[in-house]
Amino acid sequence: MPIPDFQALMRPFLVALADDKPHALPDVHGVLCSEFQLPPEEVAKRISSDWRKDVYEVKQLDNDHFSDDG
Repeated sequence: MPIPDFQALMRPFLVALADDKPHALPDVHGVLCSEFQLPPEEVAKRISSDWRKDVYEVKQLDNDHFSDDG
């Protein structure tokens, strides 16, 4: 299955949270896995631990771009 784009992922995510109650991340993860009919072997896959570094680098780029300093 191809990776869903932002809009395809966001709608079921927001629907899962629409009741204004607190939700544990594993519960929302389960809802999204069901929505996209992911097989158990795909759900069991883990992403690289380097993703945190990648997210930080993107955030840092955004901060640099939108800083008040120019």
